[in-house]
Amino acid sequence: MMLRLCLSFLLISTFCWGESSFSSESGDVVLDAGGDGLNEIRITSDGQLNIGASSQGNLLNVSGNLKASAEVYADQLHLENGMTTAIQVVSSNSTITGTPLVFADSSSQDITLTLPSATEGLNLHIKKTAAANHVILDAGVGVLIGDTQNITLSGNIGLGHVQLLAVDGNWEILSSQGLE
Repeated sequence: MMLRLCLSFLLISTFCWGESSFSSESGDVVLDAGGDGLNEIRITSDGQLNIGASSQGNLLNVSGNLKASAEVYADQLHLENGMTTAIQVVSSNSTITGTPLVFADSSSQDITLTLPSATEGLNLHIKKTAAANHVILDAGVGVLIGDTQNITLSGNIGLGHVQLLAVDGNWEILSSQGLE
């Protein structure tokens, strides 16, 4: 139903703005908004949505800027030019897997996050996503965060964060907000 409404809107708005064509080619639905043969929007027969892009084997392919006015969820974020970052989202006691960006949801309880091995050069950024409760970071036996084994992102200060860098088998604090 939603797809039909979206397609109807696209079809009506495109025809109101000028020369355009809407066709079905070999099972694909194609919208050529400018009448120039560029196929600005294509829905392929296997369910891909291509906006200003050719089919790339993904469910959504966009050529140009992409803007979201609400949250965007992804298990892994891949940016062109070889940059890939994984995001770990936790809401209970967990061991951080070595992903560089961790969102900690402490809305229902205090949570303890055990840091991974302090492999030289590993950079972690841990961000609280709820003002309530505490997020406790535990470096493990014999490993320090700054000059202590545990640090706490406070529940009294709001959405705190800490950025850590592994140096000589320990964790150095590069930046922080909301540490107790």
